[in-house]
Amino acid sequence: TGTWATGRVTQLWYVEPGLAAAAPYQVLLDRGGYIFCPQDTDLVVRRAHPFRGVLRSKGWCWLTSAPTHAGFWSHAGRSVVITQGDRWWQAAGDASMRKRLGSGRRYEEANSHFQGVYGDCRQDLVFIGVEPMDEDSIRRALDDCLLKSKEDLGSFRQAWEAALKPKEPPKAWWQRGLLG
Repeated sequence: TGTWATGRVTQLWYVEPGLAAAAPYQVLLDRGGYIFCPQDTDLVVRRAHPFRGVLRSKGWCWLTSAPTHAGFWSHAGRSVVITQGDRWWQAAGDASMRKRLGSGRRYEEANSHFQGVYGDCRQDLVFIGVEPMDEDSIRRALDDCLLKSKEDLGSFRQAWEAALKPKEPPKAWWQRGLLG
């Protein structure tokens, strides 16, 4: 038996002169140099990945790590980035919403997304891809990320309430005193 070496897959269905058929994948080793894998024994290529066929996805997501702020999901190819956006309108409050949007059509359209206690907080993602993109598999994978237990939901509610509590602004150095 050989020894394991770390690396990353750099090319699927690698072809090289002299190979009888395409190799399932090529690997760039961390120590330098390339190898190819003649068989897909660990299912790197054939694994039934829930996002197989997805080329791009983007939209808004609601994360427990920052419950009062919208997360912006951006995915293209192998790159997935989630950044923190502005506060959800529910968390920002109606006065802030009217200040930013006015009281007309933009305000009414934003208000149309409000439901229940958490208002406009939601998952709103779009997936673009090619066959064999499987909507059911994608939905199951995303559903697996949702809060599942009463304890998780309780912790989330506490984080939500804590994030909404008004915070005292930080004191300047002369207000803190010598010990502050």
